[in-house]
Amino acid sequence: MKKLYLTGFLALALACNVLEPETAVPAGREGGMIEVTAVLADAPVDSRTTLAGDAVQFAWSADDAILAIDGEGVQTVCPVTSIDADGTARFSVPAGTAYATYPAEPAITLSDNTATLKFPTVQTLSEAGGEKVGNGANPMFGRLEGDRLRFTNLGGILMFRLLGTKTLTALTFKSNNMKTPALSGASTFSVTAETPQAALVSGNGNGHYGYVKVTGREIPLNTATPAEICLVVPAAAYEESMVILEFSDGSAYSYITPKTVTVNRSRITRLAPFNVDGLLPKDPVDLSAGGTSRSNCYLVVAGAEPKAYSFPAKKILGEGFEGAKIAQIHWTESTTLFNNVCYDAATQTISFRYGGKNEEGNATIVLDTNNLNSAECLWSWHLWATDQPKDVILNQPESSPRPMPNYLLDRNVGATWAPEKASDIENMTEAQALESIGVYHQYGNHITFPRVRKFAVESKAYANTAVKAIYGFSYYVQKQAQSSAIKKNIPETQKYPNYFYHKKINSDASGRLNGMDITLWVDPDETPIVGGPSGDGENLWETSTSAHEKLTDHDPCPQGYVIVTATDMYNCTYDFKFQYKELPGAGESGLLGMWNADNSGNFLWFPAAGYMGQGAVKMIGRRVVHWTYYTGDEMMTYLCRRTLADYTNNHVAFNFGNVPIASQGHNTRCRKL
Repeated sequence: MKKLYLTGFLALALACNVLEPETAVPAGREGGMIEVTAVLADAPVDSRTTLAGDAVQFAWSADDAILAIDGEGVQTVCPVTSIDADGTARFSVPAGTAYATYPAEPAITLSDNTATLKFPTVQTLSEAGGEKVGNGANPMFGRLEGDRLRFTNLGGILMFRLLGTKTLTALTFKSNNMKTPALSGASTFSVTAETPQAALVSGNGNGHYGYVKVTGREIPLNTATPAEICLVVPAAAYEESMVILEFSDGSAYSYITPKTVTVNRSRITRLAPFNVDGLLPKDPVDLSAGGTSRSNCYLVVAGAEPKAYSFPAKKILGEGFEGAKIAQIHWTESTTLFNNVCYDAATQTISFRYGGKNEEGNATIVLDTNNLNSAECLWSWHLWATDQPKDVILNQPESSPRPMPNYLLDRNVGATWAPEKASDIENMTEAQALESIGVYHQYGNHITFPRVRKFAVESKAYANTAVKAIYGFSYYVQKQAQSSAIKKNIPETQKYPNYFYHKKINSDASGRLNGMDITLWVDPDETPIVGGPSGDGENLWETSTSAHEKLTDHDPCPQGYVIVTATDMYNCTYDFKFQYKELPGAGESGLLGMWNADNSGNFLWFPAAGYMGQGAVKMIGRRVVHWTYYTGDEMMTYLCRRTLADYTNNHVAFNFGNVPIASQGHNTRCRKL
């Protein structure tokens, strides 16, 4: 077995499956077998092979094998025949062998001069210890020159050096995969190149692994000597990467690397040692007020200094999650906004660090099983950093029959700016208008979708999102996309927080759908949720009538707030004078929003946030639309959203009466509990 040793450091073992050798000469081949010596092209031929410039030594073991390939592509698995005192290995290969690969991977494919192999997704640590990289984790390509096979490394090595007091059980390294392709999976190289090098695993980001995981045994850390964990990956510059560490006490820690990590072929990239204990969030502030105010969205007030926060890894109504292993950033508007995410299985708590510097923005955290190819998202939470929002109530005229019953948040969920007075509107910049928009939700769904980065019509899915990085929580989630599949039940929706669902349904549902595009979300009793709640299934955004608690696990509002009712939205707009703001020369995206105020100076702004949906995931301006919650005794019971203004149709007043299109994404507004 080919191994990597590092002199003077703690040794870790990586072992992979040993292939059964095929010793028979293939039919029709002339010349029988020949003896060859394996050497490394990157090092002196006749010495113990080392990587130049690094204290790393490769060694063969008796159970190793290579794959010999002739000029016609015929492949033969050949076990090692001998290893001399200097560690030089010899193999018996068929006459006519042109080149060979290590490990003896029978799944290698050839097309003309291009070979395809697979970088392993999992590099398993052996219990024995000693070697750094085991069989299969370090792919090599060798050419036959006389009686010597000159092997060339196809990838590079990334080394993590960890200090601390915990015991490590697994390390996962992820690339962003918005720019960098996947880390593992099918990779190609040219067999005729002077120095063959494995190409990055290509693809559109979906269906590729995007990570490498080292696991298999426990590694006690200490505070004096770094434990060294090696990963073999394609040579590349990995920007905005993520590392996940799992520990024997049931805790797991994920962090975003602050700099691009560059790995060169046949070289070791040693990362600076770091103390794991020092990076874990210390004394976090509980955002749930002791666990009694759980939410799917947690609001952090932006500040100058970094600060640690925590919340229970449970649903709003208190249910925990079986099989949870890790929590990590799913998507984020900034790689410095939130970091150092820790999940503690013993306490079922998620903690994280806000980066400070008064930075504002949004991100989502997912709770995951981290079970390799079958990894599953168990739940997701929205993290929202902004300046301190205000609670607003408009003082109606005494003659008004529609008093505003509750305080409303002064901004949409996810917005990072809200005007406070008329002059703020008059002097509003386009950047401020975009900051006031906030994130998007589909009806009844707590999953948060990103906000827009510009006023534009985009037909390509997620082309207009203000997302800096999307890491994904599993091999199938590397970027956001749309899906035409109908979700079978509500729990199934939570497994794919990167998918925005769209489906065209030709049904009028007693005149309430009008044949428009809609996603049918189905509850466990298979009752479609398309409006409601009367006759249309469970209302997943039910709000508290006592104004003291949340009543649903799907509420998308932050701690201390619930989604507005139809009455809230109607009464805070109907009896007041309004004004609207346009962006000159912006064409169909010209409407920035509408606002109203009472005689006491209380002020509410409603930005034109557009919508997501209709065939492709696109976000455009022109429309002021908010989701609302309805009960049977409120106006227009069967509608599940309100259109407050539509620039396209020259609506210059608050307007109510749109049909429910649950497959579209809209802003949400919240009222205080």
